[in-house]
Amino acid sequence: YDGAAWTQPAVVSEDGTADFSPSVCVSNKKAYIVWQNAEAAFDAADQNLNAAKIAKNMGICAAEFKPASQTFTVKALTQPDNVLDMQPAISASGNTVTVAWVQNTDNEWFGAGNNNNILTSSFDGSAWSDAAPAAEKLTPVTSLAVDCQGEKRNIAYTTDTDGDLNTTEDHELYVNGKKVTENDAAE
Repeated sequence: YDGAAWTQPAVVSEDGTADFSPSVCVSNKKAYIVWQNAEAAFDAADQNLNAAKIAKNMGICAAEFKPASQTFTVKALTQPDNVLDMQPAISASGNTVTVAWVQNTDNEWFGAGNNNNILTSSFDGSAWSDAAPAAEKLTPVTSLAVDCQGEKRNIAYTTDTDGDLNTTEDHELYVNGKKVTENDAAE
């Protein structure tokens, strides 16, 4: 959008694989997108295709929209590593863009167990940082958000503290790894 009209829709990335969970933010008149990207193409006719096989082939990608050329520059924030990367979130302040996502090393779509990590990567206007842990060995992460205000970055998330996804009274809120709720209400 240039203030008067929208451009024609454009493909962000076409790598022949499935994409899920896009999230967008805008900073300094530039748009940034993050999404969950399949790191392999799947054949629906494959008799051995199952949720676990798909899970170990899911990663995270980000893109920066270049207004002058009306194109996207795409960066894979994860590399194929046989673990499930999911739930991407994005925020920006000034020239810094931060992406956070959940990694489940057991390839559990619902995050069962305590092998959930929250990873982050930041873009400084010229390059993305390597993925770094913001929280590790978490019970199921039921929501995730990232917020950037100036130089300060906050990672907020809720976990199902007893690991039983059938209950909600034990969901608690954390900000930057510190528990901020302790009650029987679902956060």
